[in-house]
Amino acid sequence: MYRKTIKALLIIGIIFLTVINLEAQQIGFFNNNIINPYSTNPAKAGLDGSKIFLQQRNQWVGVQGAPVFSQLTGEWRLGESKSSIGLNISHSTASILSNTTSYITYAHHFRLSENQFLSFGLSAGIRNNSILYDQVYALDDNDPLLFDYNQTGTSFDASFGMNYKFKGLEVQFASLQLFANKTVFASSYEQKELEYNFVRHFFASVGYKFKAGDNFNITPILQARNVQGQNIQPEAIVKFDYKDFIWTAVHYNYKRSYAFTVGVAVSEMFVIGYSAEFSANEFQGYSNGTHEIVFGIKFGSSFQTNINKKKIEKLEKTTRGYDERLEYLKRENERLRKEMKEQEKTVKEIKEGASYEEVKKALKDKKKASEAKPKTATETSTETEDEK
Repeated sequence: MYRKTIKALLIIGIIFLTVINLEAQQIGFFNNNIINPYSTNPAKAGLDGSKIFLQQRNQWVGVQGAPVFSQLTGEWRLGESKSSIGLNISHSTASILSNTTSYITYAHHFRLSENQFLSFGLSAGIRNNSILYDQVYALDDNDPLLFDYNQTGTSFDASFGMNYKFKGLEVQFASLQLFANKTVFASSYEQKELEYNFVRHFFASVGYKFKAGDNFNITPILQARNVQGQNIQPEAIVKFDYKDFIWTAVHYNYKRSYAFTVGVAVSEMFVIGYSAEFSANEFQGYSNGTHEIVFGIKFGSSFQTNINKKKIEKLEKTTRGYDERLEYLKRENERLRKEMKEQEKTVKEIKEGASYEEVKKALKDKKKASEAKPKTATETSTETEDEK
């Protein structure tokens, strides 16, 4: 029992210290956010089309009580509008701590110019966090910090994000747990009280997609995470992808960890990705690394794709107009050619001795027949355009 108690206290101590040092935040940051950016930034909801993603992150595999993060996200475009909605549900555990969150997101995407876009997103929802005292091994069961039963509290929360995109350049910023509220666990019977404080989390990134030929892209990304009151945690990523069909990425979290990510589009709808992360400090020998997996379903087109579609439809409509005009000109040319043949015939009759009165009457009859002929809708439309 003594060894189990010491081991449990050691695990809780490690988790407590790493929370301070940003190794394990109150919010799970996934390496696969390069595939599912909405998991981190509310402004990305629906920007790249409608999607559903399921993610799982097992941190420090092999360490008892290590953090585990699960997340389900869904994002949908509202028809052909510039707005999108999203749903983000997550659950995390770290030793005796458990958190479940549910957020609803609204995002709006502005087109600033031909290749320039600006998006804003706001998420709001509830957070339910618990302390599982039935899993605590204590030297003293009468410790004043311990309750006789599990504690659960619920609070309201919100997140905000923005995204700027210009050609291959993309800049992101997000502020999570905006209200930085707290949950108070209390028992009037035992006259005990314990506060659990949430802190604001910040995320920022800048990346640029370079084309390496017709099928390959290279995207270097610099991103940073921060918990309010702590040091900034920078990270460098280089992503390689082939036709958005298969991709891989190398991550380096400054002085903390390095990771490798791979992904493949199984079909036009389904994608799957995996990431392995390993500590770059003295903690490396205590775990088998951190592992992530993500499954995604993509349906619907992105905001940029819809704009391109409208441009194509406009060009097709204009082209149809030109085709109709060309068809009319062909028919008009054929009519003039026939008239020229008839006039040549009339000239020939004159040369062969037809009287002046006969020729005059023939020309008059042809003129009346031409004026009496009904015009087609295309001819009428074309003459109107000519008059304009």
